[in-house]
Amino acid sequence: VYDFEAWQRPFQLTADIYYKYITNLVPYRIDNLRVRYDANNDAVAYAAGASLRVNGEFVKGIQSWASISYLKTQEDLLGDALGWLDRPTDQRLSFKLFFQDYVPGFPYWQMSLSFIAATGLPTNSPNPENRAAIFRLSPYFRVDWGNTIRLGAIEKLRNSRLFAHIDDIWLTIDVFNLFDKDNEVSYIWVADYENTYYPVPNKLTGRQISAKITVQF
Repeated sequence: VYDFEAWQRPFQLTADIYYKYITNLVPYRIDNLRVRYDANNDAVAYAAGASLRVNGEFVKGIQSWASISYLKTQEDLLGDALGWLDRPTDQRLSFKLFFQDYVPGFPYWQMSLSFIAATGLPTNSPNPENRAAIFRLSPYFRVDWGNTIRLGAIEKLRNSRLFAHIDDIWLTIDVFNLFDKDNEVSYIWVADYENTYYPVPNKLTGRQISAKITVQF
């Protein structure tokens, strides 16, 4: 952890490096949205990675942060002669950003931007015979946009009858998955009469809009 100042405001940089070796591991596979565990503790694995995160007042008075992470995790099922294979959680690179700011000229209107980009997770057929046939989901990408307006900070409203018995009111509008990205969460595997499996992508929720009113008495 390293504390420093920039633009005469406080910031903090956090760095982590880790490695873990695992024995007596129970391997598992993702079958559509189900997790299928093997019956034996017959695998070894490791997880290694690093992450950097910086947070502070990029805009005076409100916190924002950014992080980048690297992860590599593999497992070896003893006796299968396949060697080291990527685990289902092996997401190599990810970048996350959360930034807050005020709209110029409107100090009562606060906006936020949440950004996530990551490489795809590994997946394979639920057929145990094809355990080594691993490929990856498409890269993950999502942007959320938030808006919060504090009515109590607007002088004309603050002096009106609306606030005679109310301390403050916040109006919040969030747009989740702003660019309506079709992110893949898994594959639905369909088998034909010859027991050949075909992957059909299972998508996460598209763009959503949320509105909320918070009243403080």
